[in-house]
Amino acid sequence: MEIRDGYNPYTFNWVLCSDYPMVGILYAWVNPAMIIDVHVDGENLAITFPYDQILVEKIKSMPQRRWDKKNGQWICKPSLANLEYLKHWFPHAEWSGAVDKFIDASLERKEKREAIAAAKASADYDFSVLDGIKFLLPLLEHQKIALLLGRDMPHFAYLMDQGTGKTKVVIDDAAHNYRQGRITGMVVFAPNSVKSNWVDPSDTYPITDDPLDMDEITKHMAPDVPINGGSWVSSPTRREREIYKRFRSRWGEEAVLHVLVVNVEALYVKRVVQELTEFVTTHQCMAVCDESTRIKNRAAKRTKNAIKIRDMCPMARIMSGTPLIKSPLDAFAQFRFLDEDIEYDRLAEG
Repeated sequence: MEIRDGYNPYTFNWVLCSDYPMVGILYAWVNPAMIIDVHVDGENLAITFPYDQILVEKIKSMPQRRWDKKNGQWICKPSLANLEYLKHWFPHAEWSGAVDKFIDASLERKEKREAIAAAKASADYDFSVLDGIKFLLPLLEHQKIALLLGRDMPHFAYLMDQGTGKTKVVIDDAAHNYRQGRITGMVVFAPNSVKSNWVDPSDTYPITDDPLDMDEITKHMAPDVPINGGSWVSSPTRREREIYKRFRSRWGEEAVLHVLVVNVEALYVKRVVQELTEFVTTHQCMAVCDESTRIKNRAAKRTKNAIKIRDMCPMARIMSGTPLIKSPLDAFAQFRFLDEDIEYDRLAEG
């Protein structure tokens, strides 16, 4: 026998249950006057209540929960799935007013996702909203559609075939959000083989004046968006070291979009993570993962560090032409990088 979904511990005093780790059938007494408190602890939710076996088991069924032994409370992420779970199973809990910001933010993200899904289903796009925007190079129609769908979303996946111009779309996306005052920086995780395509660590173009030496940021960033860009190199030449030092000295400068590119393979290195942490705490950043299948292994250290840095950023994007290589599970860490609500909403919906 299981506790049915409609079970309310505040309505029934006696519960017949056999799915707990005890021998035989458990008759558990639930005190209707028990106080359950849900409040904010930093960027997390904290749940406290007097010890009760049934309530503990219900908390343990919630995604991403952990026990904070020091403070005697349960901690969970303020994802929409967790908020709905707590509302459902603890309807009489006392909620701190500060929790409202998490509820409002989660509902807003969900509404935006549903609006994007509706726009894609109807294929009704208003390209006129792009009129008057300064693009260094014009957008193709499929790029316009992608930009319209993603540019105002806090989290978005550009899952576009190779050669369709994902990089340009993301750069124009960042320019839009810079103009809107949502970001002052962009951090890009890219494979080492394409890292210098984003920002050339040697800054070759001003020397050669050859268009083939232009990096993607120089080639596509809108002319009305001033850029301070740098690319991390683990073993730099003297010129690369000087260029990066000059780039770093401008961190925090206003009226500039700061762009830091790091090869995803370097996310194993502690000093790289420290550098990234300082960058994203200095600026309001959009986190971008190019070829996001490089972080598909959720157990890998570089995936965990990428998510750690991304969680400090208000906006995120992933880019891939082949997001699923071997298994549907390849998508898990990639979409966790984007937004934890996305995956757990799908789980909650069944």
